[in-house]
Amino acid sequence: MAIVHHYLTYPLRRPGTDTDRYEYRRMRNAPPLRLPNNARLGVFIMVPVEWYPLNNSNHPFVAVGGFTRAYPDIHHYTARDYGNRVGIFRMMDVFAAYGVKPTAAMNSAIAERYPLLSDAICAEGWEIMASGIDMAQLHHTDLDVETEKERVQKAISTLRKLTGQPIKGWHSPEHSESWVTPDLIAAEGVTHFADWTNDELPYKFKVKSGSLVALPAPYELADRTILHHHVNSLADYEDQILSAFRLLLEESSPERSRIFAVSFTPWIMGQPYRIAGLERILKAVFSQSGVVALSAQQLADAFLASQ
Repeated sequence: MAIVHHYLTYPLRRPGTDTDRYEYRRMRNAPPLRLPNNARLGVFIMVPVEWYPLNNSNHPFVAVGGFTRAYPDIHHYTARDYGNRVGIFRMMDVFAAYGVKPTAAMNSAIAERYPLLSDAICAEGWEIMASGIDMAQLHHTDLDVETEKERVQKAISTLRKLTGQPIKGWHSPEHSESWVTPDLIAAEGVTHFADWTNDELPYKFKVKSGSLVALPAPYELADRTILHHHVNSLADYEDQILSAFRLLLEESSPERSRIFAVSFTPWIMGQPYRIAGLERILKAVFSQSGVVALSAQQLADAFLASQ
């Protein structure tokens, strides 16, 4: 008799899509997306602004960038802290030079522990989307609902209070979710999130109450994926980023716009030997006509206006 493990049995286990959160579609059948100023290609740039606690428990898994040495892991802690002390300000200068305002996916602990940093981000005009409390408090199915609800409420309310921004977007730390995370964030007034990596365009995501738009999540083209996890060279990284950009631009039109979603991490791209790569990428992307930078809110609004 075959043994069936419990994690192989769940309500929607079936051929095809194992979730009823969204409708299956092919890219060819996606409703047309129209962007401001008849742009062909929208560029959604997300900058993770994170705090890794020195006593990070690495439960239930080690987040990319998490600590792997015995406590206290000073090496990895200070390397991540470098991004918040040095790297992000170097990146701010580059973004400002190209008139680009990315979206900061921010742990609420940043606003509490690094108020000068969160104030600087707001002063630059960057939009902030909540990204949990910190990189040690992930969202996963081992959490009871009330504990996760408290984490969601604390993250969002803290950022709203300390930054003065409405905080309508969400990105779970390390893309980690439980089965109910989307419902919990929607209940707190979040209208869009960037966790799921199954599409290149926004789509409607079903929640118990309210409404939620799933935005393209920059995972495959994230610097932490290519440079940190896959250990590619900077030249290879730039080639992959710009190859994706050129193809998406070729596939796009004012009537059927496409989205180029990418993520730049301060403790990775803010390094002095990598920052020129960020400059080259922005120069190549924004030298093309028909290209517009969009915040998470602007992208969600454009999607809803196109429906």
